[in-house]
Amino acid sequence: EVEKLIQDETVKLSGVAESRVVYDFVPTGTPAENKQRFWVTLAQEANIRERIQRLALDREEVCEVTSTANALMVAYRAAAPLSSRAILVHLGGQSTVVVVLLGGQGAFATSFQMGGDFFTRALAREQDCTEEAAEALKQERNRLAGSEMSHALAEAVDGWSAELKRQLNDWFQGNPALAAEVGSFELVASGGGFEQPGLKEYLQGDLGLQFRGWPDLRKNGVPEPERGF
Repeated sequence: EVEKLIQDETVKLSGVAESRVVYDFVPTGTPAENKQRFWVTLAQEANIRERIQRLALDREEVCEVTSTANALMVAYRAAAPLSSRAILVHLGGQSTVVVVLLGGQGAFATSFQMGGDFFTRALAREQDCTEEAAEALKQERNRLAGSEMSHALAEAVDGWSAELKRQLNDWFQGNPALAAEVGSFELVASGGGFEQPGLKEYLQGDLGLQFRGWPDLRKNGVPEPERGF
């Protein structure tokens, strides 16, 4: 019955679009008696095929396709199995993915179209240079403090932080029982965008966001990923 309900909802979402919407789902923890909760992932089939072609995997046997949010959740549970409450923030090039883990399971996932490139474009406009040159400047040294501080870059980071807080506030408002316990959630940073010099310090000092890094995988005998992975 659950599969039929999700399938029917998927058909409604497809509407008159040319690309079929595909889905997957898995049961999660039950928060209340006589209620069931499921983690549902939806995607347009055409988007999945486009990604496969972009990665030159169209001739390979693709066994599984997952979303960034699901991959983050599974990876973090493997790296930190004792962590019961965490907010995972993955700052990529074009977007930011946010996952809330509660009781070791996914409770919320979202994304917004602001990433490291958003910061780079702000710096490029201020310096009147190419985005490639601005990226080099951004990675060269800390541009968020001191005599070389870029006000345009700081404003872009402020905007990104405001959007992150808005997304999380919306979720906590929908879960008022947890709103008073927001301090018990670990704030975990991943993604190449966080490698920008001075970014974590700026977020912590001026904006009150205290990020910790990804768990040390070497403790579990797992090789460290390459820088920027």
